[in-house]
Amino acid sequence: MAGKEAEVIAEYNAFLLQNGRGDYNVTTVLFDDQYVLLYYCLPIGYAQLYPEQYYVRGACALYDAIGRTITTVNACHAQLTESKRPKTYLFIIILSPSGAYYESGLKPVGIWIEDEYVRAVRGGIGFAKTGGNYAASLIAQVKAHDGGFSQVLWLDGVERKYIEEVGAMNIFFKIDGKIVTPMLSGSILPGITRNSVIHLCRHWGLPVEERRISVDELIEAQNTGKLEEVFGTGTAAVISPVGKLRYKDEIMTIGNGEIGQVCQKLYDTITGIQTGRIADEFHWRVRAD
Repeated sequence: MAGKEAEVIAEYNAFLLQNGRGDYNVTTVLFDDQYVLLYYCLPIGYAQLYPEQYYVRGACALYDAIGRTITTVNACHAQLTESKRPKTYLFIIILSPSGAYYESGLKPVGIWIEDEYVRAVRGGIGFAKTGGNYAASLIAQVKAHDGGFSQVLWLDGVERKYIEEVGAMNIFFKIDGKIVTPMLSGSILPGITRNSVIHLCRHWGLPVEERRISVDELIEAQNTGKLEEVFGTGTAAVISPVGKLRYKDEIMTIGNGEIGQVCQKLYDTITGIQTGRIADEFHWRVRAD
């Protein structure tokens, strides 16, 4: 991951060192938007990773990389005699924390509320992580980008007035002291981070509402000073503050364009649990031995 290269290299080499006392061969691939075979059935003592080998270029195709690697290893072993073929395999995927999802880092981003196109409707696949959902969002994302906004906030595909989700994250609002997020309706991703945020907010005693929320209600809350915070949640975005919302000809500035207290606390808590800086009292972290 970008910004985490040194940590990934160190962990990889530490694993080799820990397991290097044995007759092991290592096949190592680097994959993002491309696939690079770094080591092909190399003895473990010669398979260290170096900075010039590990670098980040683009998005990844995890399943393609897994399948291609298995095929590559099988081809290697097919050339060995029966006595030299390994009886067991250890297949490892090394993951690492990502940096900020948006170029602005943790600074509040601008979100474009789409009023022309729709991404999904109930009965479709809007609730799933699938390529078709991304393809349907591209034309609106171009509009948002050209208008100077980072992402698109989608409305429902039937009445075109109820808030659903942002292209890269679920959405939350703090309205008059309450945390409000659109209820799951069959066209919204049931995000893991979304669920974690709901759990944390309730744990802290904050009132949480999962319900329908219209764009008109949002505008009214902004006009009456009750719209206190807006933020998105997602695996990549983690917690991303929203400082500006655009709907048709209206621009809403949230919290003077600065990150809110709840948003900051959620970000600090979730990333703290992920990295071990904060005790995991909810048992969200799982040790994989």
